[in-house]
Amino acid sequence: MFATRTTFVPIPGKAPELRALLEERMNAKGAHGAQSSSVQSRMFGPDGMSFDAISVYPDLAAYQQFMSKRDPDPAFKSWQAKIHQVVSAPTTQQLTESVVTAPATMARGKFYQRAIRVPILWKGPELRSVLEEHVKGRQSRGVRAHLWSQMFGASGPAFVVNVEFPSLAAYEDDLKSRVSDPAHAAIGAEYNRKLLPLQSSARTQLWEVVARSS
Repeated sequence: MFATRTTFVPIPGKAPELRALLEERMNAKGAHGAQSSSVQSRMFGPDGMSFDAISVYPDLAAYQQFMSKRDPDPAFKSWQAKIHQVVSAPTTQQLTESVVTAPATMARGKFYQRAIRVPILWKGPELRSVLEEHVKGRQSRGVRAHLWSQMFGASGPAFVVNVEFPSLAAYEDDLKSRVSDPAHAAIGAEYNRKLLPLQSSARTQLWEVVARSS
Protein backbone atom coordinates (compact mmCIF):
# COMPACT_ATOMS: atom_id res chain seq x y z
CA MET A 1 0.00 0.00 0.00
CA PHE A 2 1.28 3.45 -0.96
CA ALA A 3 0.25 6.99 -0.11
CA THR A 4 0.88 10.32 -1.78
CA ARG A 5 0.94 13.42 0.41
CA THR A 6 0.79 16.82 -1.32
CA THR A 7 1.35 19.96 0.75
CA PHE A 8 -0.36 23.28 -0.01
CA VAL A 9 0.54 26.49 1.85
CA PRO A 10 -2.25 29.11 1.67
CA ILE A 11 -1.84 32.79 1.01
CA PRO A 12 -2.85 34.63 4.23
CA GLY A 13 -6.63 34.93 4.26
CA LYS A 14 -7.11 32.29 1.55
CA ALA A 15 -7.18 29.17 3.76
CA PRO A 16 -10.99 28.65 3.50
CA GLU A 17 -10.86 28.85 -0.30
CA LEU A 18 -7.92 26.46 -0.47
CA ARG A 19 -9.62 23.98 1.85
CA ALA A 20 -12.80 24.05 -0.28
CA LEU A 21 -10.80 23.39 -3.46
CA LEU A 22 -8.95 20.47 -1.87
CA GLU A 23 -12.18 18.91 -0.64
CA GLU A 24 -13.66 19.30 -4.12
CA ARG A 25 -10.71 17.48 -5.67
CA MET A 26 -10.69 14.80 -2.96
CA ASN A 27 -14.28 13.90 -3.79
CA ALA A 28 -13.38 13.65 -7.49
CA LYS A 29 -10.34 11.43 -6.80
CA GLY A 30 -12.44 8.54 -5.55
CA ALA A 31 -13.35 7.65 -9.11
CA HIS A 32 -9.72 7.36 -10.20
CA GLY A 33 -8.39 4.44 -8.17
CA ALA A 34 -7.64 5.94 -4.75
CA GLN A 35 -8.39 3.47 -1.96
CA SER A 36 -9.06 6.39 0.40
CA SER A 37 -8.43 10.12 0.47
CA SER A 38 -8.34 12.85 3.10
CA VAL A 39 -7.54 16.51 3.60
CA GLN A 40 -5.59 17.39 6.72
CA SER A 41 -4.75 20.73 8.32
CA ARG A 42 -1.41 21.11 10.13
CA MET A 43 -2.16 22.62 13.53
CA PHE A 44 1.32 22.66 15.08
CA GLY A 45 4.82 21.94 13.84
CA PRO A 46 8.06 23.64 12.82
CA ASP A 47 6.89 24.23 9.24
CA GLY A 48 3.83 26.36 10.00
CA MET A 49 0.23 26.05 8.82
CA SER A 50 -0.65 24.13 5.66
CA PHE A 51 -3.13 21.69 4.18
CA ASP A 52 -2.13 18.24 2.97
CA ALA A 53 -4.06 16.13 0.49
CA ILE A 54 -3.45 12.42 1.11
CA SER A 55 -4.47 9.60 -1.22
CA VAL A 56 -3.87 5.91 -0.55
CA TYR A 57 -3.44 3.41 -3.38
CA PRO A 58 -3.20 -0.40 -3.21
CA ASP A 59 -0.11 -0.33 -5.43
CA LEU A 60 1.88 1.95 -7.72
CA ALA A 61 0.10 0.65 -10.79
CA ALA A 62 -3.15 2.13 -9.43
CA TYR A 63 -1.37 5.43 -8.85
CA GLN A 64 0.01 5.43 -12.40
CA GLN A 65 -3.47 4.76 -13.75
CA PHE A 66 -4.82 7.72 -11.76
CA MET A 67 -2.06 10.00 -13.08
CA SER A 68 -2.69 8.96 -16.71
CA LYS A 69 -6.36 9.99 -16.33
CA ARG A 70 -5.70 13.14 -14.31
CA ASP A 71 -3.10 14.97 -16.38
CA PRO A 72 -5.10 15.39 -19.64
CA ASP A 73 -8.37 16.07 -17.79
CA PRO A 74 -9.64 19.63 -18.53
CA ALA A 75 -11.41 19.69 -15.15
CA PHE A 76 -8.08 19.06 -13.40
CA LYS A 77 -6.38 21.83 -15.36
CA SER A 78 -9.15 24.24 -14.41
CA TRP A 79 -8.89 23.20 -10.75
CA GLN A 80 -5.09 23.61 -10.85
CA ALA A 81 -5.45 27.18 -12.16
CA LYS A 82 -7.70 28.01 -9.19
CA ILE A 83 -5.17 26.46 -6.76
CA HIS A 84 -2.39 28.71 -8.08
CA GLN A 85 -4.43 31.75 -7.01
CA VAL A 86 -4.64 30.73 -3.33
CA VAL A 87 -1.23 29.18 -2.50
CA SER A 88 1.85 31.10 -1.42
CA ALA A 89 4.46 28.54 -2.48
CA PRO A 90 4.89 25.65 -4.94
CA THR A 91 3.31 22.42 -3.77
CA THR A 92 5.54 19.62 -2.50
CA GLN A 93 4.81 15.91 -2.68
CA GLN A 94 5.85 12.81 -0.77
CA LEU A 95 5.47 9.14 -1.62
CA THR A 96 5.35 6.66 1.25
CA GLU A 97 4.94 2.91 1.54
CA SER A 98 3.07 1.26 4.40
CA VAL A 99 5.28 -0.80 6.72
CA VAL A 100 2.93 -1.44 9.66
CA THR A 101 -0.76 -0.72 9.13
CA ALA A 102 -3.26 -0.18 11.95
CA PRO A 103 -5.87 -2.94 12.27
CA ALA A 104 -9.04 -2.12 10.32
CA THR A 105 -11.06 -2.85 13.47
CA MET A 106 -9.64 0.26 15.17
CA ALA A 107 -11.71 3.43 14.76
CA ARG A 108 -10.06 6.13 12.67
CA GLY A 109 -9.01 9.28 14.48
CA LYS A 110 -9.76 12.96 13.98
CA PHE A 111 -6.25 14.10 15.01
CA TYR A 112 -2.82 12.76 14.04
CA GLN A 113 0.53 13.07 15.74
CA ARG A 114 3.05 12.65 12.94
CA ALA A 115 6.70 11.94 13.83
CA ILE A 116 9.20 12.06 10.96
CA ARG A 117 12.50 10.33 11.66
CA VAL A 118 15.45 10.53 9.26
CA PRO A 119 18.00 7.71 9.64
CA ILE A 120 21.74 8.17 9.89
CA LEU A 121 23.45 6.87 6.74
CA TRP A 122 23.37 3.05 6.64
CA LYS A 123 21.21 2.89 9.80
CA GLY A 124 17.86 2.71 7.99
CA PRO A 125 17.21 -1.02 8.59
CA GLU A 126 18.01 -0.70 12.30
CA LEU A 127 15.81 2.38 12.71
CA ARG A 128 12.98 0.65 10.87
CA SER A 129 13.21 -2.33 13.22
CA VAL A 130 13.00 -0.12 16.33
CA LEU A 131 10.04 1.80 14.91
CA GLU A 132 8.20 -1.38 13.92
CA GLU A 133 8.54 -2.68 17.47
CA HIS A 134 7.33 0.65 18.87
CA VAL A 135 4.28 0.91 16.58
CA LYS A 136 3.22 -2.69 17.20
CA GLY A 137 3.57 -2.06 20.94
CA ARG A 138 1.34 1.00 20.70
CA GLN A 139 -1.23 -1.04 18.76
CA SER A 140 -1.20 -3.77 21.42
CA ARG A 141 -2.15 -1.08 23.98
CA GLY A 142 -5.17 -0.02 21.93
CA VAL A 143 -3.64 2.95 20.11
CA ARG A 144 -4.24 3.32 16.35
CA ALA A 145 -0.71 3.73 15.01
CA HIS A 146 0.92 3.29 11.61
CA LEU A 147 4.48 3.17 10.28
CA TRP A 148 5.29 4.46 6.80
CA SER A 149 8.54 4.47 4.86
CA GLN A 150 9.04 7.73 2.97
CA MET A 151 10.52 6.94 -0.43
CA PHE A 152 10.52 10.47 -1.83
CA GLY A 153 10.08 13.79 -0.05
CA ALA A 154 11.78 17.01 1.04
CA SER A 155 13.71 15.27 3.81
CA GLY A 156 14.75 12.34 1.60
CA PRO A 157 14.37 8.74 2.82
CA ALA A 158 12.69 8.73 6.22
CA PHE A 159 10.22 6.87 8.41
CA VAL A 160 6.93 8.36 9.53
CA VAL A 161 5.02 7.25 12.63
CA ASN A 162 1.37 8.33 12.61
CA VAL A 163 -0.63 8.00 15.82
CA GLU A 164 -4.35 8.77 15.67
CA PHE A 165 -6.63 10.18 18.37
CA PRO A 166 -10.40 10.76 18.38
CA SER A 167 -10.03 14.14 20.14
CA LEU A 168 -7.45 16.54 21.53
CA ALA A 169 -8.52 15.43 25.01
CA ALA A 170 -7.54 11.85 24.13
CA TYR A 171 -4.21 13.13 22.83
CA GLU A 172 -3.62 14.98 26.12
CA ASP A 173 -4.53 11.87 28.13
CA ASP A 174 -1.98 9.87 26.13
CA LEU A 175 0.73 12.45 26.83
CA LYS A 176 -0.03 12.41 30.55
CA SER A 177 -0.05 8.62 30.66
CA ARG A 178 3.40 8.40 29.07
CA VAL A 179 4.76 10.65 31.84
CA SER A 180 2.79 9.60 34.92
CA ASP A 181 2.49 5.85 34.32
CA PRO A 182 5.82 4.23 35.36
CA ALA A 183 5.40 1.39 32.86
CA HIS A 184 4.72 3.77 29.96
CA ALA A 185 7.54 6.08 31.04
CA ALA A 186 9.99 3.15 31.09
CA ILE A 187 8.88 2.06 27.60
CA GLY A 188 9.37 5.62 26.34
CA ALA A 189 12.81 5.94 27.89
CA GLU A 190 13.98 2.68 26.31
CA TYR A 191 12.51 3.69 22.96
CA ASN A 192 14.36 7.03 22.99
CA ARG A 193 17.60 5.31 24.05
CA LYS A 194 17.40 3.05 20.99
CA LEU A 195 16.55 5.93 18.65
CA LEU A 196 19.41 8.27 19.54
CA PRO A 197 22.23 6.46 17.71
CA LEU A 198 20.07 5.71 14.65
CA GLN A 199 18.43 8.98 13.56
CA SER A 200 20.00 12.14 12.18
CA SER A 201 16.94 14.33 12.71
CA ALA A 202 13.36 14.16 13.92
CA ARG A 203 10.37 16.46 13.96
CA THR A 204 6.83 16.11 15.23
CA GLN A 205 3.64 17.67 13.90
CA LEU A 206 -0.01 17.66 14.95
CA TRP A 207 -2.68 17.44 12.23
CA GLU A 208 -6.47 17.60 12.10
CA VAL A 209 -8.44 15.60 9.52
CA VAL A 210 -10.87 18.12 8.04
CA ALA A 211 -12.37 15.88 5.32
CA ARG A 212 -12.21 12.21 4.43
CA SER A 213 -13.56 9.86 1.76
CA SER A 214 -13.78 6.06 2.02
